[in-house]
Order: sequence, then C-alpha cells, then structure tokens
Amino acid sequence: MQKLAVTIPASPQGSYPIVIGNGILGGLWTQIKTQWPSLNPFVVTDAELVKAGHLQTLLGGETVPTYIIDPAGEVSKHIQTVVEKQICS
Repeated sequence: MQKLAVTIPASPQGSYPIVIGNGILGGLWTQIKTQWPSLNPFVVTDAELVKAGHLQTLLGGETVPTYIIDPAGEVSKHIQTVVEKQICS
C-alpha cells in the first residue's frame, strides 16, 4: 500500500491523503466509520461498479445510503447528478 499527499494550494486544509493498493476496498468502509464516527456517510457510484461487485466489497453487507449515477463516467461526476437521483439503498 502506498500513501500520497495531494497538495491543493487554494484549499484551507492544503492537502489530503490518497491511499493506493491492492485489496484495500474491503476494509475501507470500516476505516471511514472509525475515522468519522459522528458523520452519516453515503456512497456515490455508478451501475458499472455495482455490477462488478465493488459496492458489495466496499460495504460488506451494510445498508448505507447509496446514489447510483447514470451514465457512468466523467460526464456524470457533478453534484446535480447526485441531487437528481433517489437513494437506492
């Protein structure tokens, strides 16, 4: 596993971490809940990732508010796509 810091000069925080590695998806949701216990996290994904089983791997059977955007890809990666979608789970 490799950790990188992405620097954003215009951001008040200045940077954020990115973790890159194989087989880390299955433990990610637990890390999110542990690191931010007072928040109510949700997932934004697309149908292709759900079909590939990645959402199930991420959540490990937990029921979490999930927004599935359509169409998949860069064209749908904006807040309006999420606002227009209903929670799927």
